[in-house]
Amino acid sequence: MITDFWSPYDVVVCADKQKCWPHLLRDAAAVSEKHGDHPEWKSFSRRLVGVYRDAKKLQTQRPSICEADYDSAVGRLEQRLAKLGSESWDHADANRLSKRMAKYGSELLTFLWYDDVPSDNNAGERAIRPAVMIRKNSYCNHSDRGALTQSVLMSVLRTLRVRGHQPLDTILGALASYAKTGVMPPLPQKAE
Repeated sequence: MITDFWSPYDVVVCADKQKCWPHLLRDAAAVSEKHGDHPEWKSFSRRLVGVYRDAKKLQTQRPSICEADYDSAVGRLEQRLAKLGSESWDHADANRLSKRMAKYGSELLTFLWYDDVPSDNNAGERAIRPAVMIRKNSYCNHSDRGALTQSVLMSVLRTLRVRGHQPLDTILGALASYAKTGVMPPLPQKAE
């Protein structure tokens, strides 16, 4: 599961999690705009960006590195993150992001262990963008029931599209089936 740092994701149980580096780096960049000249912040942000830069470089080198050397290099990056998260910082933002490292450090380098896991949640962000734009363009939902209805409809539409079905045709077919049988058919699986 690849997510940003929104705390409700913490309760989801899954095999592995990857936290989004761009979200973290954007937070750091925003602090740098305000406090970029503070020596402690400079040290923290330089080290944080350095871990990410070295992790991405290692990811590209993976095919040419033997497994033992690769595992060792990932271990060193994990140690650097752990150290960054365990140090005490007087700078408030360095301390805040250090706590984030302590809490989520084990979820920041998952992308190095799996070929198909990115270091960002851009795909997820792009997937929800149409629903967000519809909500925005329709001047938001005006009730909890409206918000729930929209979230269910957007989930069904997106799921059908991702599974390779024409959403409108599939929904009309499901409604016709429901009218005849009184039973709503399940969402169809991936189209072949």
